[in-house]
Amino acid sequence: MSDIFERLAAPFPADAVSWRVGTSNKKKLQRETGNQQAKATKGQALAYIDARDVMDRFDEVCGPGGWQNRYSHADRKTICEIGVRAPDGEWIWKADGAGDSDIEAEKGSLSDAFKRAAVRWGVGRYLYHLPSPWVDLDEREQIKEADRRKLEGILRGKGAPATAPEEPPPPSMADKAINVLRGCSSDKGLFKETWGRHQKAWKAAMSGPDYASVVKAMHEIAAAFPKDEPAPPPAPPPADGFGLSGDNVPTFN
Repeated sequence: MSDIFERLAAPFPADAVSWRVGTSNKKKLQRETGNQQAKATKGQALAYIDARDVMDRFDEVCGPGGWQNRYSHADRKTICEIGVRAPDGEWIWKADGAGDSDIEAEKGSLSDAFKRAAVRWGVGRYLYHLPSPWVDLDEREQIKEADRRKLEGILRGKGAPATAPEEPPPPSMADKAINVLRGCSSDKGLFKETWGRHQKAWKAAMSGPDYASVVKAMHEIAAAFPKDEPAPPPAPPPADGFGLSGDNVPTFN
């Protein structure tokens, strides 16, 4: 059965997957504008597959006589059970249910219940792990074509970006110099020594704008150091034998 499950759970071709709008900003716009006719401008894109594609997958993997389904109802929900015949001839059943859909109450609930039961068998389960990005909607509250093309990239990578993210560029010489200065920001003496030792070499090796950015960073770091305290005034000379000192000593004729 593990082989059957793996084959049922295989991803579908990208052109077999569609996107619909889930949560949207319609209610928020209507509340903020006071216009109950306001239409959604953004919505969450959700990937789905058609029930017929699910049927084709069961036919392909299990054979037309190797699977079956049946429906029942419970608590106003439609329940679908899908049975798959194991290699030993035993029937194994998995079930799930759905309420009325927004499209057609009876037909929609049958289709939704069937697809949910199929997910129990792994069919289309990977779609639940795809990103569900917010996209722009047109005047018909449908996903705009530009965003549909972006969603196709998600399908190509099955949740990964269509292209690998670019690595950040290596730090420039100016960045390295600024990092060196910042590393000395807790010791004023070391900071002065480092700047004095490297300043001429940095200026010679860098372009004008890069060196200017280093000088700017140097001034910002230097300004953060506490100001030097003024030197204390010299102590007065010791008092003489009369208890007098400094300019207060009288002149005797």
